[in-house]
Amino acid sequence: MQTLLWSRTEGNGLEYCEVQTEPLTMLRGQVVTQLAGKPISVSYCVQCERDGATKSVELSCRIGGVARALSLNRTSDDRWFCNPYFAP
Repeated sequence: MQTLLWSRTEGNGLEYCEVQTEPLTMLRGQVVTQLAGKPISVSYCVQCERDGATKSVELSCRIGGVARALSLNRTSDDRWFCNPYFAP
């Protein structure tokens, strides 16, 4: 596993990311910054197939104390579903 840390070049903000490549590639991380003066915290997890194609994305965030979540999943026939509805 590899770990990475980024900071914004403009404004405040940090991102911490863990990259796992075995048995499958997965990116998992946390972003902390602000938008329009409100603090934001975003957590994410991206899972990839062996060929590198994205299999799923999970996002959760808090903006000024309000929580939101998003889940994207790709089926074996390359259709995407979002929270759990079909997304063309």
